[in-house]
Amino acid sequence: MHQLVSLLFLSIFLTHCSRTKNLNQDDSITLPLSSPLAHIEKLKASSPYATSTLTNTAVITEKIEDSNDFSLSFMRAVVKADPHTNFVFSPLSLQAAFSLVEPGVQSSAAINALKKAFHIKPGVTTRQALHDNLMQLQKRMVESQLIIANDIWIDRSLKDQVNMNYLETIQTHFNADLKLVDFINATTQVVTAINDHIKTNTKGLIPRMLNEQDLSKFTRFIITNTLYFKGQWATKFAAPKPADFTTEAGQVQKVQMLTRQEQSLEYYEDAKVQIALKRYSDLNSGMLIFLPKKGHSVSDIIAMIKDHKNLRSYMGKLKDTPVHLSLPAFDFSYRVPQMDQIIFDLGGKALFAENLHIFNNNPVTIDKAIHQAKIIVTEEGTEAAAATAIIGITSIYQPADLNYVAMKVDRPALFLLVDTESSQILFCGKLADPS
Repeated sequence: MHQLVSLLFLSIFLTHCSRTKNLNQDDSITLPLSSPLAHIEKLKASSPYATSTLTNTAVITEKIEDSNDFSLSFMRAVVKADPHTNFVFSPLSLQAAFSLVEPGVQSSAAINALKKAFHIKPGVTTRQALHDNLMQLQKRMVESQLIIANDIWIDRSLKDQVNMNYLETIQTHFNADLKLVDFINATTQVVTAINDHIKTNTKGLIPRMLNEQDLSKFTRFIITNTLYFKGQWATKFAAPKPADFTTEAGQVQKVQMLTRQEQSLEYYEDAKVQIALKRYSDLNSGMLIFLPKKGHSVSDIIAMIKDHKNLRSYMGKLKDTPVHLSLPAFDFSYRVPQMDQIIFDLGGKALFAENLHIFNNNPVTIDKAIHQAKIIVTEEGTEAAAATAIIGITSIYQPADLNYVAMKVDRPALFLLVDTESSQILFCGKLADPS
């Protein structure tokens, strides 16, 4: 078994992503003013997406708790499904994509499945709370970046059947773009167009997400979310140098190790773990590093952080401490395996059986969900991106005298990139072998 070093990340900044205009095959389409595309352009002009008044802070706090509880549950499910490899994923991207499904859900069984899978408390206004949470993240981050984009790609044959209430909801709350494509006759071109769009919105970190095999002759819509994060360390590491990293199997791997002597790093330790918070330059976000002490494992750490309250409790114990920090540089991509089964196991199975009211006279269902992410950690900072696709089908288918604590991540460890005020998680992952 390889060494398990887990990573969770949290965001704090939102910018409007530049939008790709309509796809090549649709540039020549002239639509009446009552058409969905004309309607969505009208909505953009008056959308409260960037200016709406924030809902009650307690509601947003509840949503963050729900978000982090889902993040940690999904992480445990990923570890169970794929226990021996690096992984990284973005729970916020998953939540955003499935939030675009929610306005099309009608049955109580599917609504309950959505709430159970994503840990949504009864009474929480999911769409508005998520929207307002993103706005708060934007206000708190100055120098780091979080760019998010939501889109729904529908078959042009159904353009006149789009449910306008659904369309207005996803535009108002998520600034979602509607794109007309030809799933039936131009599958190759559509897959290329979606991949190019994702590549652009993730700054090239996810160059190809979809394959033609992911679609079928019954595909009629695809919901996509992309999320891009970039943060520079508040205090940079020294240039990387070769060092040893020992896996859980006892194998010694050569890695590029980043080091820095921090005169004041937020730090905590007990008999099981060392925890450090390495902030980014905006000072409102950072990476939490959980390093199990010898005799303990990453699995023990995952068991410790059961939910949002546990996470907040550990963050509250951090104190300014002189620390000599060593952290491997790493760079890897990951595609979540058995994605649908994980959602099923979390309680969301009924959602995949729901006839979604996205179109007025053409019921559609979710065929599959896909999630892919990439993370790069260097001496300069962290860059990460994620993309989620939900594919729908027709329902027919410092000083030397200081006493520095040594913290060397040369064995399994847990990482979290967090908004230090709310603790909201943006990315989750596992580093099995940084070499």
